[in-house]
Amino acid sequence: MRQKHRTRLEWTLAALSLALFAYRARLSWNDSVDDVYIYVRYARNLAEHGQLAFNLGQPVEGFSSPLWVLLLGGLWKLGAVGLAPAKGLSLACAFATLVVTLRTLHAIGARWASLWVLAALSLDCDFARWAVSGMDTSLFALGCAFVVFLAATRRFQLLAAAIGVLPWLRPEGLFVGGLLGVLLLVRQETRRVAWLAVLPVALLFALRFSFFHELLPNTFYAKMTPGGGRVYSGWAYVWSFIKRRPVLVILAVVATLQKSQRHALVLRAAIVTSVGVFCFAALAHGDWMANHRFLVPAVACVLIVAATRTTHAPLALLLLGAETLLSTTRRLDQSWRGNEALSDSFATFVPDPIVRPEPLDWMPSHLIRNLSYYLRPGETVAHVDMGQLPYVMRDVNFIDGFGLVDREVARLTYAPSSVNVKTVADAFFDANPTAAILVVDKDTAVPVTLGQAAFFSDPRFSVLYREQSRVGTWGGNLCIVFVLRSRVALAKDDALKAERHWLSAVPEVHSAL
Repeated sequence: MRQKHRTRLEWTLAALSLALFAYRARLSWNDSVDDVYIYVRYARNLAEHGQLAFNLGQPVEGFSSPLWVLLLGGLWKLGAVGLAPAKGLSLACAFATLVVTLRTLHAIGARWASLWVLAALSLDCDFARWAVSGMDTSLFALGCAFVVFLAATRRFQLLAAAIGVLPWLRPEGLFVGGLLGVLLLVRQETRRVAWLAVLPVALLFALRFSFFHELLPNTFYAKMTPGGGRVYSGWAYVWSFIKRRPVLVILAVVATLQKSQRHALVLRAAIVTSVGVFCFAALAHGDWMANHRFLVPAVACVLIVAATRTTHAPLALLLLGAETLLSTTRRLDQSWRGNEALSDSFATFVPDPIVRPEPLDWMPSHLIRNLSYYLRPGETVAHVDMGQLPYVMRDVNFIDGFGLVDREVARLTYAPSSVNVKTVADAFFDANPTAAILVVDKDTAVPVTLGQAAFFSDPRFSVLYREQSRVGTWGGNLCIVFVLRSRVALAKDDALKAERHWLSAVPEVHSAL
């Protein structure tokens, strides 16, 4: 009877934690990060045109997760279109991560520890934030947790295969998987199945080279070379994550230092996975986005490490619980936006009604209205951001200022010595874009990206283009729209028709203006 009551209490507490997670994730549902729109544009082109391309006819691997694009493309093909399926899928992956983490601790006999781990993970502000982002972060978090679960249950063949699949989930999967592969090779019982980890990686590289003619994704240049605009850089990015969770990190370190053969494999797998995620984030020089996107996949693994040695440490668990509850006040960190217009709802701890359709940010809404006077379907725009504006303008091609979906601009931006600046400028003028949207440094009056500086500094630019408008944007910089001098503005009614044409094609979002 006592065991029955104990089991019922465990399930009650677990259900409560999942409900708290649903509430926590709900707080950020209406906020969509810009990069998710890159994924859904790729998914739309894959489902509707059979092309794994951002601009039709220009196949470039400008996404971080091949598997995430394939999943979203499959959903789109089945009729689940837009942002909601992407957010729903990332939320499902987050819930699966919670369940897998719970099962891992049950597998090693840490049933009571699993309850506080589940509560801590459910209330973690960063984990919940990315759970509804529609991004691949939750998928990679699930992959990391699943690898540790397979180590806990000693399913070695599946463990090796899962390690090989990690690079399909995120670029750092190759780095983390390599470290875990070493773990397989040093253990006699797992060495014989290590070859299963090689097959998925070899397949990924073969498909990438045959389709994109590159061994590395285009986003490699964006992730592995320093660039401006990052929230933190290098190890400061990791340190900002640790400062938010000092008790958790201390518990994990203490657990790591204790020598014990009990649960050695699962402990080592969780440690190696966590260290791999931390090291990659530091080597990638941090991130442009707040809320620790690159480090969220390590949260479950760090909690598992801490749980292996703190099952009966009431004071430590009480401190961890207090730390977790305090973190829930950090709903969303948007201080990096500077003087750009914001929605007040993003700064509160009150859940808003789920909005249908979702509002675009102020800047893309402004640009759509601005460009509707000059731009026609089928034409080209040069822009810094490849998220919301290109997703709405589905029949317009985009020249990428940062190089996320453009190879030559990526190389110029993140490896300047490898590309001739004139080559990038010539490509711009050959494309003959109708408009160029430049973010210009407030002090130097020079574009903040090398890709845009390449054509802006070319004498041909001032001859062909004239300034149409300018507004303030992040960091106090200016967003300036240039249009061809030969282009005459449409009448206001015609411009409104053009704006409605683009917005009507994506009914899941609406202009903020």
